[in-house]
Amino acid sequence: MTKLNLFPEITLLANDAPTPSKSYFARLINDKIDFSMVRNWLAMCHAGHGHFCNQSKMLDREISDPAAEIPTFRLIDVVDNCIVSAPYKCKYVGLSYVWGNIDISSILRLLKANLDDLEKPASPLQKEYYERIPLTVRDAMQVVRELHFRYLWTDSLCIVQDDDGDQGSKYDAISKMDLVYGAAYLTIIAATGTDANAGLPGLHPGTRGLTQPNSHLKLDRY
Repeated sequence: MTKLNLFPEITLLANDAPTPSKSYFARLINDKIDFSMVRNWLAMCHAGHGHFCNQSKMLDREISDPAAEIPTFRLIDVVDNCIVSAPYKCKYVGLSYVWGNIDISSILRLLKANLDDLEKPASPLQKEYYERIPLTVRDAMQVVRELHFRYLWTDSLCIVQDDDGDQGSKYDAISKMDLVYGAAYLTIIAATGTDANAGLPGLHPGTRGLTQPNSHLKLDRY
């Protein structure tokens, strides 16, 4: 079987392709994420697949609204910058990441003591709170804004972390996280981070780590 690319380090970019077809050519990956391209991908998916992509592939049944099964279902409103009870059948983004080896007392978590305060608009932006929000979560909030969504779900700020008594909401919410991810419009997966402060590569300049090898070629046609 003939390989399409014997030298993966030397790849012709799609913009330089000599044919109308861009198949098997590389896309130039810039230092920062091109969110206009991501938004276009989502629009194409919605237009081409419609309801099919809205159906959960993780569950054996369709979940239209997690709030109907999780009484304490909360989200981060990245427009008003506060914690809110999930609006009815709202479209939200999930975040999958690892806490890692960090001192949990040093990060901002939703607790019974700060719940009322964090529900106030712009409260998490106060210096005493904002600097303690893990970088990955802060980056995810920015990604949600860039994608023109409003709501983000992440465990540390959407589950009351110390409400773990016999009648508490913590373990009930944790046991139903499959519903949360299954009903999310999309999920951000922080696959490269070793802890909650790793951030999301490509959101800020110089955070991708690896540089894409490429060579621009000028092809003359005779």
